Amino acid sequence: MRSKEFHLLWEAIIELRTLVLIAHSPPSEEVFLTSNQVMMLLQISRSTLYRMRVSGAIPFVIINKRFFYPKSLLTQELLTRALSIQNKPDNK
Repeated sequence: MRSKEFHLLWEAIIELRTLVLIAHSPPSEEVFLTSNQVMMLLQISRSTLYRMRVSGAIPFVIINKRFFYPKSLLTQELLTRALSIQNKPDNK
């Protein structure tokens, strides 16, 4: 087996291990959402979610070339957004 093949195989094993660990994590640990779930939850477009990732405005992890977002932090984002809308002078 060549070095490049070994490296690709090793990366695949690490990604698979990470997926298995997430799938078998106890309920008390962090829950992660997919990009589609986040877009629905925050009511944003795919491009807005991309801009949020690039700017560092939203935490995420990449597993097997897919983005996952910690649900607890996104819930905080929703609360912050709701409070900022409620506290605007127009909404008395």
